[in-house]
Amino acid sequence: MIERSRAHRFEAQRSGWVRSCLVLLLACSAGCLDAPELEDRWTRLDVVELSTRENAPTKWGEPVSIHARGRITYRAVLTGAVAMELRYGDTIGFADVQLEDEADRLAMTADIERILESTTVLAGASQPVTGFHKLIQEIDFDLEATLPAGPGGLFVIFYFGEEEEVEGARGEMETVVRPIEFSAREVLPGGRELVPETVP
Repeated sequence: MIERSRAHRFEAQRSGWVRSCLVLLLACSAGCLDAPELEDRWTRLDVVELSTRENAPTKWGEPVSIHARGRITYRAVLTGAVAMELRYGDTIGFADVQLEDEADRLAMTADIERILESTTVLAGASQPVTGFHKLIQEIDFDLEATLPAGPGGLFVIFYFGEEEEVEGARGEMETVVRPIEFSAREVLPGGRELVPETVP
């Protein structure tokens, strides 16, 4: 009778251990489900302000002056340069990409890579930067260009890259920014569409 009582106590203890382990596993699983979103783990670049001088309308074939503000939210130590560029492409349109604030950032990054590969730069500016985890940095850029006759896609792209000295058309040396491999460096570039008015 005593042996049976001991066996029952041992069985009860073992059941308690099993329950405790299950509770611990469930707690760990819940913690994993609450892991930070990708946007909160990768360095993120956003175009937070985009306007034309005196809010003038943008029209195909006409000059445009743009003020853009970019925000960098660092999630790691990064050194390089950021570029803000006005880009045009006649083979990629507004319906082909998603640059809205609510868009999935990995999908947006893939679309920005397509834009960088298939469009030309109308105007651009860059700045060397160095940042560390949790630093938030805002930078203002002014871009001026004459828009092509259109139609096509017109985009303002903000990305992280590395500076490189290249020879210009007239033999002078100039500094350009080459995009880094965004996924490899865990960087999310940003962008916005600039939609010109249709000229009657």
